Order: sequence, then structure tokens, then C-alpha cells
Amino acid sequence: MICPKCGEKFDYYEPSCPWCGAPKPVEEPKSVGDVSPMEGSQEKEDECVTFESPRKFGSAAFTSLCYVGALFWAILGVIIFFAAEGKFSLVGLVFFIGAISIIVDVSYSGNSVCKIKWYKDKFVICTRSDEFTFTFERDELYKIENDALGGKIFVFRKNKQCFYVNERVFPEVVAAMKKVYGISDE
Repeated sequence: MICPKCGEKFDYYEPSCPWCGAPKPVEEPKSVGDVSPMEGSQEKEDECVTFESPRKFGSAAFTSLCYVGALFWAILGVIIFFAAEGKFSLVGLVFFIGAISIIVDVSYSGNSVCKIKWYKDKFVICTRSDEFTFTFERDELYKIENDALGGKIFVFRKNKQCFYVNERVFPEVVAAMKKVYGISDE
């Protein structure tokens, strides 16, 4: 977040600017009244509405610790599996499979959608490591899925990576996407 008083960058979750002490500007919730959640027709091209995921994603240090911990569990599992006899070999196998599942989970969470920036003519999907820009064209939308509870999931694909915009995580964005792509609630 950028301080409106001094122009310095600071963390969004800080109550005030650490440099000049100015209070954090209050953001009003945006309604999804028309195709774009932007209010007013004479908004600047650079302005956008940002929607952040309520889910917390780990930092690079947390991800590194997960990989190191999974490696430890895998090595421990292999040692127990080959050194033990009888029922303890099953424990070693469980450790090894648990380590593999941790590695797979951490790898896939790297492409999780953390934030969506909504502009008048496009939107930007932000992951932990990169940003991907999509326009409001039908060919940008890869497919639409339903989750187990009937919620919509919009799937976008770019550079052989799939990004899932779930209605449970981003309800305002999915409501606007339904209007943009002409999808009705069934």
C-alpha cells in the first residue's frame, strides 16, 4: 500500500504509515452493479479494484521449511522402512507417503490465486510469485466447473498453467465474471 501523505510504500495490514504516521486510508466495499465493479464511467485506465483471498499463503521461508521438513520425513520413512521388520515397515511407508504429499501440496499451492486486480477491460490474477493478465474475451476463459456444493469455479489457462477462481473465495469477482461471460445461476 502507498501512503497518501508521504508516498512511501508500506504493508497493507499496518494500521498507519510507519514513515510519517498517517492513518491507513479506508477502502469502501465495491458493489458489483454492472459488468465491471468499477464505479463511474470516467475512471482512469490505471485504477482497479483489488480482491484478496481470505486464505493465507505461506512466505518463501515457510515454503522452504515445508520442503526441508518433507525431505526429513522422506529420509526417516525410508530408513524406518528398510531397517525395521514387521509392522514398523508400514510406519516408514506412511512417513514416506506423507512427505510426498507435503511436497505435492506445497508445489500446487504456488499457483494458488492470492489476489485479483479488476480493471475496466481486463483482470490480473496474482499468485505468490507472478501476475497473469487476462482480457474479457471468451477465448481467455478455459472452462467453468462446479464445486461439490454447487458453486462456480472459473478456470483460466495461460502458459500451460491453470488458475482457479472459486466462488467461495472470490464471490464478488465470480458474480462479475458471470455477467461478463453471460453465465446464469443454474
